[in-house]
Amino acid sequence: MVDLAKEKRKILMVGFNRRFAPMYKNLKAQGPPSNIILQKNRTFSPADAREFIFDDFVHVVDTLRFFLPGEIEDINIKKLEKKGLLYSVTIELTSKGCNAIGIMNRDSGINEEILEVITSGHKWRVRDLNETIHYSNGHEEVIRFNDWEPVLYRRGFYQITDHFIDSVKEKREPTPSAHDSLITHEILEKIVNY
Repeated sequence: MVDLAKEKRKILMVGFNRRFAPMYKNLKAQGPPSNIILQKNRTFSPADAREFIFDDFVHVVDTLRFFLPGEIEDINIKKLEKKGLLYSVTIELTSKGCNAIGIMNRDSGINEEILEVITSGHKWRVRDLNETIHYSNGHEEVIRFNDWEPVLYRRGFYQITDHFIDSVKEKREPTPSAHDSLITHEILEKIVNY
């Protein structure tokens, strides 16, 4: 699809909404991190490896890539499989000056998404894209959406849709580009075949 879009001069974009979710986008603006940890867990839903990775773990991998400064230099993968089903995956991505760990367990006791990002003198913790806790100099600041903010806004769906429509109107390549999204999918294929 990436090659065909290029050949036909069409705009192609993969909908990685977390890149547009306000709490993640604001965190990305805080500067280059030294450590990133992302957990996205589910209750009682082990699955076929391809389904698990491409339908759900894709968001973990792409979000780590979004926050990583620079190109990925090393990838480490761990999987737990039982009777043909994938229960959990852990990936470590390393780039210059930063280590990122992504974890998903689909036999967990809770549905959750927790992102932790550490920069010099700061730590941020975002829970379920709805709440950010900023730690600095022994102080803690909690930032939450108000109750009336729509879920589609909190999760970046309004923003990603507007971005794509604007890209089409302005005939410019969207962010992420189709080529950038292909890198995420190539990593997913490595995980499935590991």
